[in-house]
Amino acid sequence: MKPMAHQLAFPITKVIIDNLSAVMMFAYSQPPLREFRRDSFTGDWERIDEVLFGIPEQLATRAMIELVLLFRTLDDHEDLDDGSLGSQFGTLYLKNGTIKPLSIRDVANKTIHAKTIEWVFDDPKKPVLKTTAHDGSRENWTHAEIDLNTFAVGCRLMTG
Repeated sequence: MKPMAHQLAFPITKVIIDNLSAVMMFAYSQPPLREFRRDSFTGDWERIDEVLFGIPEQLATRAMIELVLLFRTLDDHEDLDDGSLGSQFGTLYLKNGTIKPLSIRDVANKTIHAKTIEWVFDDPKKPVLKTTAHDGSRENWTHAEIDLNTFAVGCRLMTG
């Protein structure tokens, strides 16, 4: 990947770093926390699932939405999706059965326009954000799977 032609201002860089931190902390903490909950936490505390899973998921989802809204705005103004970040940030599944790679703009669009956003931890070393399209006939996609590792690399390239 070639370096980005754009240099983002410090306040924007700080927003990216702070939000990416929340996303990655959540994504990589969930498998061990689920194991901890299952194997070690046997006491009564009705809020344990909210503390370990519910609130962190809400914060990470909000951070991801802020990131993609920022990326979409920056792409509109700075042409971020010029290929300098690479082209494969995950996989887009179309209604006709076709599968195609997700660009950074696709990541933004498929997150912004998603009916549902789901965190998938099938492989603890490769967390995924799955977005699902609305059922409306206007959508030509069914779902997208965003590779958070590649997404993090794209964020690093944007922040210098």
